Amino acid sequence: MVNRKFVVVAYDIANDKRRTKIEKKLKTFGMRANYSVFECMLTNIQLNELKEWLNKTVSKKEDVVLIYPLCNNCVGTKEYIGAFESFGKLTDVV
Repeated sequence: MVNRKFVVVAYDIANDKRRTKIEKKLKTFGMRANYSVFECMLTNIQLNELKEWLNKTVSKKEDVVLIYPLCNNCVGTKEYIGAFESFGKLTDVV
C-alpha cells in the first residue's frame, strides 16, 4: 500500500504563460478546488517531484506558491460553502 498525503496547493502567478504552465502541471497531480487552488493526493516522491519542478518554474520575485499538507483528521473535517460543484471533487481522498 502506497502512503499518500493530502496536499493543498495555492498559487498567485504574475505571468499568464507561467500560470498556464503551472495549472497544467497541477492538473496532473490533483483536482482544482478553486481558480488558484488544487487538492492533491501525493506520495512523498510525487510531492518532492512537484516541489522541484515548481522551484525551477516559478519566479522567485513575482510568484507565490503555498503548499499545505493536511493530516487525515483535518481532511475529514473540511467543509464546502457555495458553488463547489463547479470545480469537481477529489474522489480518492484518504
